[in-house]
Amino acid sequence: MRSATFITLLVFIYCAEAFVHIARHNYTEEDCQNKTGNPCVYPDMCWECSEPVLSMGYIRTKVYYFNNLTKKCDELTGEASYCNVFHSEDDCEFFCGIYDPDKDDSESRGN
Repeated sequence: MRSATFITLLVFIYCAEAFVHIARHNYTEEDCQNKTGNPCVYPDMCWECSEPVLSMGYIRTKVYYFNNLTKKCDELTGEASYCNVFHSEDDCEFFCGIYDPDKDDSESRGN
């Protein structure tokens, strides 16, 4: 019985430390550019990833990104391999437009 309690306590501590690490994570430019290698965490990636620098390769489609200054989704031409780039304006607004870390919590809930 003691070993089960000890193991449960260790798992709890590990999960708590992992949560704190994730909550304090500051994303680097490399994290933002590697959409296919690592999962993008939303809405954090919208606010921490800057305006994407898109390559002018063969893939040139209309994409949208979340502009941190205007707090709106803006249009670009390029490819969507960046965490702050979306295929449609609706996707951009869904993942990024519903959360504003600068707003008071009660204000964001409509109270």
